[in-house]
Parts: sequence; structure tokens; C-alpha cells
Amino acid sequence: MKHSLPAVLAALCIVAFTSRTVAQTPTPSITPKPLGETEVKRSGKYYVQFFLEENFKGKAFRVPVPAELINDAELKKLGIPNDSIQSMKIPEGVTVTLYDGAGYGGRNKTFTGNVPKLDDMRSMTSSLKAQLQAKP
Repeated sequence: MKHSLPAVLAALCIVAFTSRTVAQTPTPSITPKPLGETEVKRSGKYYVQFFLEENFKGKAFRVPVPAELINDAELKKLGIPNDSIQSMKIPEGVTVTLYDGAGYGGRNKTFTGNVPKLDDMRSMTSSLKAQLQAKP
């Protein structure tokens, strides 16, 4: 099989150009998300993390915002036992209100930011609301 010189040169140019283009294409870097990250930036969704021990220890549960969990049955659907929340990580722009009674009743307290200890609301949550804060 005989090839003409122009055809061979054209083939070599294509191979050289393709090799150079592939070699110069940057490889995307993947940055791992830090443990405890509460905001998923790509989708714009926010999550609150609830922990069964103080200082963000023990079993953790991620709950999407907004959320209204009216009783212990709703908490259990997400795996959270009644009266078990002891700390939480709340992303910027989100508020969480914990209630010691079902149906958003009884004592309540509203939180923002990371909360390593719930003090007087520790292990008392029977219902909760997680909402985006209104922008001024």
C-alpha cells in the first residue's frame, strides 16, 4: 500500500495536533467537601445537621431546609429519636426553632449558627422548624 507524501504529512499533523491538545487540556480538580459541611453550593440547597451528643459528636442527621417536623413520628421518619438532639450545625441564613412539645407546642427556642450545646433545650425536642431567614 503506497501513500502520497501530502497524505502522510497531513496524517502526522493531525496526530501531533491531537496529542498536543489532549496534553494541554487541564484535568479538573476535585476538592473533597469538609466533614460537617452544611451547605451544598452546587444545588443551592441547605441542610441542618443534628447530633445526638454535645459538641457535634455522636450520630448525625442531615435535614434539608425548609423543614417542619410536627411530631416525633416525623422526626423518626428521618431517623431522629424523640428527645435526642443535643447539638446542631446550622448554615448561615437559616434559623432552627426547637419545641419541647409536639405540634410546635410547649417551650421553644430559636437558634442560628453552630450550637455545640442546647442547654435548657437539650434532649427535649419533640418538633422543630428549620427555615431560611428573610432577607432584609
